[in-house]
Amino acid sequence: MARPSPCSALVLVLAVSGCGRAPGPIREIAGCYSISLGPWDVHRLTYDHPRSPPDTVRLGTAAVLANGEARGFEVRPNIFASTPHREIPPTWQRTVDSVKVTWTDGFTGVRLSLVRTDSGLVGRAHSWTDVIVSEEVHGRQQQIPWPTASVHLRRSRCAREAAA
Repeated sequence: MARPSPCSALVLVLAVSGCGRAPGPIREIAGCYSISLGPWDVHRLTYDHPRSPPDTVRLGTAAVLANGEARGFEVRPNIFASTPHREIPPTWQRTVDSVKVTWTDGFTGVRLSLVRTDSGLVGRAHSWTDVIVSEEVHGRQQQIPWPTASVHLRRSRCAREAAA
């Protein structure tokens, strides 16, 4: 009986290490999407504006490595592309039943937590910072929730990238 290669595994992103081509489940999701973002649900004590994802996104099939290990797959554009924050590339990951897309500069970020539907990828956008704000509720300090919004990614035509 032939031994299955790591690339034939159905689930997690990390299975692509050492493979020349992304697994089928990754290729199924990869591509370009337009992003529709609902209104942000912002707690009254939040002092900063939520960071929003771009209007369009390309989920690629090239693995993003950190210290030689796959962290996920490439995402374009990088909403933190200006110096000095461009060293943390955005990534996306797929598990059996969900997709996560993350942009971060190490201090702030946006994560899309999504599921596949007939109309695309649907879920919640979460915006965060490294500043933790809390309030007292019934005599106990509780962290206020980070801003969230509904999000819908619909397949779209990929724009040609400009030559470097």
